[in-house]
Amino acid sequence: MKRILALIIILLPIFTSGQILGKRTPDWVKNTPKSSENYYAVGEGSSATLDVAERKARLNANVKLAEQVGPVVKTETTRFENVVRNNKLLKEKVYTMRKTVVASLHDTRIVEQYSKEKNGVHTVYLLVEMPKKSIAQSIISQVNNDKDLHRALAGSKAYKKLLAEAK
Repeated sequence: MKRILALIIILLPIFTSGQILGKRTPDWVKNTPKSSENYYAVGEGSSATLDVAERKARLNANVKLAEQVGPVVKTETTRFENVVRNNKLLKEKVYTMRKTVVASLHDTRIVEQYSKEKNGVHTVYLLVEMPKKSIAQSIISQVNNDKDLHRALAGSKAYKKLLAEAK
């Protein structure tokens, strides 16, 4: 009886701290959902404070959504690293250092959130979604506000398809 009690006293803190039965990383962190109705993106952010980690994760998710929507890339800064021996290129690496992305995001919302803390560093994962019809509605609104553009596109198959997507 004493051995069982001692074993419980030793194992209880391990189980309650989550080291063995802790929260598992959700599947959506590695496998972003796909849908015909919504765009999805997973953002990750880390910081010493939970608030900053959440904001970084949201920004990261929004960038990933913008890339799916079909943004305009304004600028991109890259770095090249080459390994050359005997005038032969053995290895070449290209790193994107900074990228500026421009896109209109509408009706985005956080669907899921998962956070963990290790050694004083908070890591937050956010699953964010945006309805595809929001983009279609935004484009239709812009076309309708420009009379010349509306006149030119109103009878096209692409515009009719866009109207169907927006419903």
